[in-house]
This record gives sequence, C-alpha cells and structure tokens, in this order.
Amino acid sequence: MDAALVFHASGSGGPFNDTRHRQGPRFPIASSPSGAGPAGGLRGPAVAADVPVDNGGLTHSQTSILILIPPVLQVRPMTSQQLRIGIIIGSTRDGRFGEKPAHWIHGIASQRTDLAFELIDLRDHPLPYFNEPMSPAWGAVKNEAAHRWAAKLAVLDGLIVVTPEYNHGPTAVLKNAFDYAYKEFIRKPISFVGYGGVGAARAVEQLRLVAVEMQMAPVRNAVHIGMVEFLGIWQQGKSFEDFPHLAQAANVMLDDIAWWAKALKTARDAT
Repeated sequence: MDAALVFHASGSGGPFNDTRHRQGPRFPIASSPSGAGPAGGLRGPAVAADVPVDNGGLTHSQTSILILIPPVLQVRPMTSQQLRIGIIIGSTRDGRFGEKPAHWIHGIASQRTDLAFELIDLRDHPLPYFNEPMSPAWGAVKNEAAHRWAAKLAVLDGLIVVTPEYNHGPTAVLKNAFDYAYKEFIRKPISFVGYGGVGAARAVEQLRLVAVEMQMAPVRNAVHIGMVEFLGIWQQGKSFEDFPHLAQAANVMLDDIAWWAKALKTARDAT
C-alpha cells in the first residue's frame, strides 16, 4: 500500500451517517501530523486537508481527507527470552554410561533456537538420603545442599531426565533428588531418555508417576536406548549416529517439550 486515505464526513443524510463509514478503516495508521502512530503500526507524514470530493450527491457540510504519504511499516525485533530446559544425568556411580546419552541429547537439543539447554549432573548436587522433618510440599527443607538443588530447579522451565534402569526401577539417587524439592517442579514439562534393558521403559514409567505427583506434565514421547544400542555404543565402538532412529525419537520428544514448556510458562505467568 503506497498511501492510506481516511474519510470523515459531517452533516446529515446519506450513507456517511453510518458509523462504519465515518470511522474509516480499522487498521493501525499514524493519526497525527507528526506521523506518530500506534506502536508497531504504520508511520509516515500526515496531511489533513479539505479538498473537493465527488461524494455522489451526499448532503453534508464538509468532507475531510487524511492522507498519509508514504506509510512506513515499523518492524520491531523479537525480544522473547528463551525458555530453559535442564538435562539431568540420573546416575552418579563410577563407570556410568549416563554421560554419553546426556551429552548426545544435549548436542541435538542445542541445535534448536527456541529453547536453551543445560546439563545438570547429580554428582554436583550430593544430597544426603532424605531425612527432613517434613516433605518439601509442606515446608522448607533444612539441608544446604537441598537449598542449592532447589535453586537450580527453580530457574528451569522443564526437564529431560537421562536415566538407567536398576532392577526395573530408577536409581535411588534420582528418586532422592525428586524428594528434596516440590514447588520448583510444579506445572513444568518433563521427558526422559532411558537406556538399558527395554530402554529403561519400566524406570521411565515409574518416574512419570512421580512427576505427576509433583504436579509436572510428563510429555508422551521419550527416547528409549535399548540393549542393542546400549551395548553397541558402550562396548562395541559404535556411536549414536549408527542408530539414526534415536535422533528421530529425540527430535519428536524435543518438539513435545518445546510446546509444553511454552504453554505452561504462559499459564504460570498468567496466575
């Protein structure tokens, strides 16, 4: 559009008495001679003049035209802040495999521009076995390491947990880490990268139940690194790139996390 015209008519009679015509078009344009218009709207020099107009025989005292020449579209840069997703390494034992899938999923995730990802190693948060007078759901914990753990969780907008499976369940150290916080988990999405027998599916299902109790939103999709892939990478010199279906599963999971992280962040900010 090279110019914008806004027609105003006064007087009585004719279709210009219809407010739809008098108010002119409803789009953001500059409305003052200085060209200062609504934020993000069209801006340009404005000229108001009484000019002869063929009005089709309408009876009115005056017809005015506001001419904006030339309107310029003002483009504002995006300023939204990336949401932060923590990738938790859920095993702390010597010789653990968990670092490999954790760094692998972090590498894939970091290619995205809509989210920021941070590796979180439970070795850096040496929590004692839970021995507080009450649950964090009901009161503050006393342990200083737990305070640092809760502070780390508080700034995150979602979690990806990398977990093995021990005897059909998650690691004790990982469950213990969940027990040491509560409100920092609420209304955030969570997903899982499991490895080992059946891709740690049984451990992941148990962790989903824990997450629901923490008022989190477990997303449907996860990554399950089965025994063939696990042994191939750990003992046979193969890499994750030798199993492209894992990257496909990872990207589907990350899309889930992104959608839920944005939706739940919007909801949290609105309450």
